[in-house]
Amino acid sequence: MFNTYTRVLLIFGVLAISMAYKITPYIREGIPDAANVTTAPFLKIGDGYYRIVPYEQRNWYSAYEQCRKWGSELVTFENVTEYDTVVTYLDQQYGRTARFWTSGNDLATTGTHNWFTNAEPITLNRWATNQPDNYLGIEHCILIAYVNYNSTNYQLNDSPCANSTALYGYICEADKPITASFIITNFS
Repeated sequence: MFNTYTRVLLIFGVLAISMAYKITPYIREGIPDAANVTTAPFLKIGDGYYRIVPYEQRNWYSAYEQCRKWGSELVTFENVTEYDTVVTYLDQQYGRTARFWTSGNDLATTGTHNWFTNAEPITLNRWATNQPDNYLGIEHCILIAYVNYNSTNYQLNDSPCANSTALYGYICEADKPITASFIITNFS
């Protein structure tokens, strides 16, 4: 992009500026409220950034690959507050109709459910009644949905990861953006 001459000028210019000015960086997680910055197609919900894909039906592996293509991961609910905040959003936007893959699975050890993105155990008490059940010995990936006809909210459920009948939407979670700002003090 830059030739050698341009690089030398840029380096010289930065050195000249840094000799006449004091530059104090401030780096923080997130985006200041006053900043006019978009995170689209990721939505800020609570403290997280999510890309919710309700109508593109994929198996768990394909959903995971798509999230990675976007520089994100299938959603990992690290605490009840995050889970409840996202569920409230899903309820408002999609009601009872949508089903979404999460990063949860028991692929390493059947019966031991972990979040794929951080390998932490799933400790949320948000399972549907009698779930996970590993029905027919083939349910190893976790989705979030209104699972039963009597469900009153989105809940966790295990499902086959790549079965042709287990195609769902998915939720990708991006890292929180980092904002850098600089205060430049003139010493001239």
